[in-house]
Amino acid sequence: MDLLAAYAPWQLAAALAAAFGSAFVRGLTGFGMAILLVPILALALPPVEAVLLANFLSLFIGLSEVRRLVRGAERSAWRISLLVVLVTPLGLLALAATSDDLARFLIAMIALSAFFAILLPRRADTEPGHLATGGVGVLSGLMTGYAGMPGPPVVPYYVGRPSRARRPRPR
Repeated sequence: MDLLAAYAPWQLAAALAAAFGSAFVRGLTGFGMAILLVPILALALPPVEAVLLANFLSLFIGLSEVRRLVRGAERSAWRISLLVVLVTPLGLLALAATSDDLARFLIAMIALSAFFAILLPRRADTEPGHLATGGVGVLSGLMTGYAGMPGPPVVPYYVGRPSRARRPRPR
């Protein structure tokens, strides 16, 4: 209980409201929790604490879905995930070296970038190469560490690709 005493009641209320609201959105869509959670938490808590909290929540929520996620994962997702795990500490180190006010601004800009990234045009009918996949993994890892948001580079990577929907074969 001594840990909670370090925070004002308004900080705790803001953190709880952000957590419940963003969890509700994640429950509806399956993603997007961090984009809503971290900018609000970073206003109520130091940015490093907000990012760590969001990353722990994302990790433990992901562990509850691990069987389904592993079963449906593409090879590119494994490469991106490995790079995210390796690079995330670098993003966290960069966040720790940034002033709180600048970090809050940059976290908000990263969240805003997610909305613009989805508007990027679809690419040609070719799959992204290893360099593009690696770049997405590195950038996603840096954003996970710095802002708790792996999604802004990953969403356009997958949304912009040619459709992999399975079509029934003619008989």
